[in-house]
Amino acid sequence: MITVSLAGSFGPHRNKQFTAMTGGHAQAVAEAIQYLAEVELPKAIRNDHECHRDGIEPGEGFGKLGTGVVKAAAAQHLS
Repeated sequence: MITVSLAGSFGPHRNKQFTAMTGGHAQAVAEAIQYLAEVELPKAIRNDHECHRDGIEPGEGFGKLGTGVVKAAAAQHLS
């Protein structure tokens, strides 16, 4: 069993599990990679780009994608 656990700056805590029981170990690894690449990576890229656009370090805007907080943080950072 592979468990991908996301929390903190990645939004609400959630676990995604991939089992080797149905297609084998390589299949479970491939499914975990596919999930991260297709679901989580695009969200992470958008968040980082929003932070860069607003002139703040990604760490300052973690978990703030689409909330408007990133822009507020940028305003504070620039003042």
